Amino acid sequence: MAGLLTGLIDAIVGLLTVPLALAMTGGSRAIISQLPVEVSSLVEALGLTPQTVFSTAGMLLLAVIVALATIVLATLLATLGSLLMAVSRPARPARP
Repeated sequence: MAGLLTGLIDAIVGLLTVPLALAMTGGSRAIISQLPVEVSSLVEALGLTPQTVFSTAGMLLLAVIVALATIVLATLLATLGSLLMAVSRPARPARP
C-alpha cells in the first residue's frame, strides 16, 4: 500500500509540473530548436513530428506514461520489500 501511495503522489506531482517545466524551458518551440538532429530523425522515423511530440499535449502524454510506470514500479518495489522482510524475520513463537 505504501508503494502505491508513493507512486500516486509522485505521479500527481509529476503531472502538475509539466506546464511549469514547459514554461521554464521556453515552451515547445524552444525545446524543438535545441533538439539534436539524431533525436529529430528518430522521432520522424517513428512516424511522428517533433512539433507533435514536444507540444504541451505530447509532453503531458509522456508524463502520464511515466507516471503510470512509476506507480507500477513503486508498488512492485514495496511488495518485494515486504516479502523480503517477511522472509528474513525469525518466526515468532505462538502465544499460549
